Amino acid sequence: MYNEFPPELEQYKHLIWVKTINEVDKNRSEWLGEFAYHTALIAMEQGFNWAAFGWSSGEPEREHWEGPWMQKFLQLAGQYPDRVAVALHEYSYVQENLDRFYPNLVGRFQMLYDVCDANGIPRPTVVVTEFGWVYDDIADSVQQAMEVDLPWAAELYAQYPQVLGASIWYLGPGFGGIANKTQPLIAPVTEYSLQNYFVIPQESSTPD
Repeated sequence: MYNEFPPELEQYKHLIWVKTINEVDKNRSEWLGEFAYHTALIAMEQGFNWAAFGWSSGEPEREHWEGPWMQKFLQLAGQYPDRVAVALHEYSYVQENLDRFYPNLVGRFQMLYDVCDANGIPRPTVVVTEFGWVYDDIADSVQQAMEVDLPWAAELYAQYPQVLGASIWYLGPGFGGIANKTQPLIAPVTEYSLQNYFVIPQESSTPD
């Protein structure tokens, strides 16, 4: 990993999550579980915090979390929540509302936690590295995003302290110029993040 890591970020390495694979094949979940287990060990040895998988929105299926190697990786992630994480993508695939297919798309991380709870595995850290509506657009309007969709998602994620956050897609090139559509969300999302807090009862483990 050192060969590709920007040297100017070396002093901040403990603050950064590194993800080296993305949108992998769910049908190879056991191979990926074994790969993730050994990669996580190497990453920690080299001083990195590593996030595995980057599953596409709507993936994987429940059984893909339940194989022996995948469970071994989840045990490792549960043991080292500050060093090993699971990266997920959560899109609604529609512009009208984020919760249209809840919890099969946005909110699918709960399936992972349900499997962990059922098997006595501590809930791992989750980073939603891609989040939003569709690949080339945001909500129908910034108003809809800020008054309906994002508050709903924020309240959902806030009930799970193991979810570190969700990164809205996206400010890079291509994809129908989505960067120009996402940019107007920067200021209101920043203001919302600074002004809104969620108090979750200690005994709460699932959303109402």
